[in-house]
Amino acid sequence: MALYNVYSRRTDVLNTKDLYKKPDEISLMDARKTLIIENISKNIVLIILLALLFKPLQNVLSEASLADAGSILSFASLTLVAALFGNFAFTYEFSNVKNKAERLLAHSTTFLLMLAVGLLLETSTIVISIRVNSLLPLATLISAIVYSASVLYDFWDLLRAKI
Repeated sequence: MALYNVYSRRTDVLNTKDLYKKPDEISLMDARKTLIIENISKNIVLIILLALLFKPLQNVLSEASLADAGSILSFASLTLVAALFGNFAFTYEFSNVKNKAERLLAHSTTFLLMLAVGLLLETSTIVISIRVNSLLPLATLISAIVYSASVLYDFWDLLRAKI
């Protein structure tokens, strides 16, 4: 709190840049910064989780017969479309990100959808590598592009949120 003396100037020192900022702008920057930090944290956890799940998923899928590869790819493709649709249909823009419970629900929704997208892309890549090993570099590249686009969309959508 500022100390005032009737006959003298203010005794504490303020940063002059803060004098020109409105209180709304300060809280807006803090809120946006918090959202971005939360989103970065969510995506780091996702990437670590996907990396940790790759080997067990590869072990399970390598035990499947080659005859089942087509069915596995069909299932992965159909559910991948559903997960991508959910991921791109969800928007932070209509979420009340000021409310912690709603923000947690929004982050949880995108976390689960992006986890599903990542796991299904890994599944497709693993099955393709088992079935036609020469397509592995192409499948990996396409999967990386699709997942990166999902992450970028998530950040772009987050920046559209009304704070």
